[in-house]
Amino acid sequence: MRDPVIDRRTLEVVALQHLQEAYPRARGAEIRARVEDWLDQPARGLEAAANLLRHAGSIDGLDLLDLGCTMGLSALTFARLGARVSGVDTDPRLIDIARRLSGGGRTEGPASDPTGSGDGIPFRPPEFACFDGRTLPFPDSRFDAACSLSAFERLPRPERLLAEVSRVLRPGGCFVLEIPNRLFPYDPHTRLWGAPWLPLPAADAWARLRGRTGFTEQGIRFYSYFSLVRLVRATRLPLRVIFPEPGPAAPAAPIRRWLAALRLRPALLASRLRLILKKDGQGSARQA
Repeated sequence: MRDPVIDRRTLEVVALQHLQEAYPRARGAEIRARVEDWLDQPARGLEAAANLLRHAGSIDGLDLLDLGCTMGLSALTFARLGARVSGVDTDPRLIDIARRLSGGGRTEGPASDPTGSGDGIPFRPPEFACFDGRTLPFPDSRFDAACSLSAFERLPRPERLLAEVSRVLRPGGCFVLEIPNRLFPYDPHTRLWGAPWLPLPAADAWARLRGRTGFTEQGIRFYSYFSLVRLVRATRLPLRVIFPEPGPAAPAAPIRRWLAALRLRPALLASRLRLILKKDGQGSARQA
């Protein structure tokens, strides 16, 4: 199938229109932050694909699940690299947008392909489905890999979704998880400095004082590497944490030197955490 370019301005208009309708009480700064987050998904999808390449060996032919796919831009990025992609989201309006955009092809974005696997690969449009946020609409051991770039911090019961991801992953499969970092002082959802470091009631008050929607109202939780690892271990699922994976933004050089002196990894203080959760067991052969 042909893979034409969807220009960034068109994507911005589509995203802005949806967000203004879906969140009529949200302020302009919050809407702009969400639009930028969504439009950044192709670039972050390429970074996640490079992480997957180290553990999966190839992206081409990979059965991949995109959790919280929103407009489907990261799903389209994975499809351009040859993966067979299924995207899910809880918002049926976003699924409709993703289906329309996938019929139109790929998006503008970085021309470089860190995986080295994108050239000359036929474009296979992703498939998209709505789900209830609890049970994934797929059979056991359906996917070689899964990815979540924008959704995990909004889950009311993250341990349940981890169990579902573990269920649909094949043995040896990988889950690339990216979330804003509680140890970094800036919150990308509200564009507020200091909010991630505050207790939730204080963060809510700070958001309202600055004319933003509260974090509780948005359903946002803050995670650090340590709290996320505790969450994964508490589930007792057969998922092993692999960290650090390169994140979109590393700490500044003085902070890196300070962390090195303390024998801590710089990625602990990156603006976003990216981890891989690998399911125990030998990887199965990919389905044709």
